[in-house]
Amino acid sequence: MNGDTPDTAARETPAAESERRAPKPPPLSADTLLAAKDTTARVLRKTGYMMKVTFDQGTIHGVVITLFLITSVTALLLGIVNRHTADLILAAEENRLRDAMRRVIAADAFSRRDTELAAVYTAERGGAPAGYAVVVGTEGFSGTVTLVVGFDPELAITGVEIIAMTETPGYGARATSEPWFLGQFAGKYGSLQYGQDIEALAGATVTSQAVLNCINEAREAVWRYREGGGE
Repeated sequence: MNGDTPDTAARETPAAESERRAPKPPPLSADTLLAAKDTTARVLRKTGYMMKVTFDQGTIHGVVITLFLITSVTALLLGIVNRHTADLILAAEENRLRDAMRRVIAADAFSRRDTELAAVYTAERGGAPAGYAVVVGTEGFSGTVTLVVGFDPELAITGVEIIAMTETPGYGARATSEPWFLGQFAGKYGSLQYGQDIEALAGATVTSQAVLNCINEAREAVWRYREGGGE
């Protein structure tokens, strides 16, 4: 007969009895689960940001090259445009100057002959010498006054035109708005003086003197050019 009794056969092992008797952990609360979820989300976002930074650092060399190429092409285009614009401005100024010279002396061709005093242009009409056109400037009341003065071969004044000035409106600027002032110089010879040969603008003594100084300097420039062997 077997000596084991039913109570003895059904008895638990010590390990199983210890596991059964151990306290069970409490279930996680809703707040704990939400906190864990937020922590996980922050970790994932940080991981994604680090990946983005790593990607940007890997492509910065290409970005620098692209910006350099864009800047270089833009600078080149601006240089071309500026040069083309400067050429157009220069051509327009030359045309304006030649138109002014044609108004002070009847000629169809001009050749520049620089002197120490001014730019002297020999004038021709139909291939024959017609005289001279001189571009000269001096300080007026508010800035530089620049004139074109025409002379015939005998150095009589054929015409005077102001091509640039910044004199005061209503005062010195009347030198361009009152035709009699510049017109009185036509046909005059030699060195001129106010009160003897011509009249000054009332209330614009400085501007009047600047115009007179330019005309006398233009005549002197032509004289020196001819004395130096020019014709």
